[in-house]
Amino acid sequence: MKDLGKPIMLGTCVLVASAFGTAAVQADAISDFYAQKDVRLIIGTAVGGSYDVHGRTVGRHIGRHIPGKPRIVVQNKQGAGSQIVAGYIYNVAPQDGTVMAALLNTLPIRQAVGRTRKTFDVNKLQWIGNITNDVTVLTVWNASTKARTVDDARKMEVVIGGTSPTGLSNLIPRAMNYALGTKFRVVSGYKGGLGVDQALEKGEVAARAGANWSVVKAVHPHWVKDNKLTVMVQIGGHKAKDLQHVPLLHELARNDEERLILEFFSIPMDVGKPLAAGPKVPADKVKVLRAAFDAMVKDPKFLADANKQGLVISPVRGGDLQNLVAKIVNSPKHTIDAAKKIFGKPKKRKKKKKKKAS
Repeated sequence: MKDLGKPIMLGTCVLVASAFGTAAVQADAISDFYAQKDVRLIIGTAVGGSYDVHGRTVGRHIGRHIPGKPRIVVQNKQGAGSQIVAGYIYNVAPQDGTVMAALLNTLPIRQAVGRTRKTFDVNKLQWIGNITNDVTVLTVWNASTKARTVDDARKMEVVIGGTSPTGLSNLIPRAMNYALGTKFRVVSGYKGGLGVDQALEKGEVAARAGANWSVVKAVHPHWVKDNKLTVMVQIGGHKAKDLQHVPLLHELARNDEERLILEFFSIPMDVGKPLAAGPKVPADKVKVLRAAFDAMVKDPKFLADANKQGLVISPVRGGDLQNLVAKIVNSPKHTIDAAKKIFGKPKKRKKKKKKKAS
């Protein structure tokens, strides 16, 4: 009787060797491709803000982890809450893995309620990763209000400062009013978080939502040391190590409907400072970019750079980020209907008067 083991083993070895050979050829092709290219990282906000700082930090380091080590060219293209950049990478940019974008974390909830342009679909963008899902907080200024807990805010009005009407600093307190019966009175229009911080110190407002806890401690350490503020609630999927006694927003829900609404406005905190690629970028290039991101966030040089700037690195991988975005966009209809009420009616744009020909 013939020994069939050896021929079978030989065939298996040939197949394995062939597979390794094919993989090596593909890896070399990708390395050659990127070695001859620049990779653009387009930041959908202005220079100097937190998205810009995080995006530029990524830009300084991710290239070392992409095969071929391409040069990373960082650009800023602000406008319409990063929708201009989202539309660009969706429709115009090369779909070859040479363009990534740093987008605002509110795009998924805005799309879910119909408040984004029709030029892109966040669910079809290919998400690369998020370097931080830092804890976000709602704080009250102790000298301006007696409210310290959500129960207190149900009993007394608390004036809270915000930026744009569709920014999380405005939406979070409105969501709490809707779902939890709090009495926050939102005063919007402040120029960024710094504007709200200045209003807190002046006593113009008594609270602020949407600040990262690590940033509060880094920029205003005396506020914490001198007990000038109280953290009323944390927003996101996890608690800060030093705020274990402070509840997460969705933990305050009294039923499933309230929980879904509060989660809807909390998930963007875990979306964080996300990077995305276009919808038609080939799967092998997406895999390369995600692997480069995963390697970068463990890189000692990257971590040292982030630490020097006071950035908290708590990464979310590309696949997990893709699922978070899908969860928001595919929220139940009753949750989205509630979110639309919280957003309020969009302002009608004033039509520009046509100039009469002279």
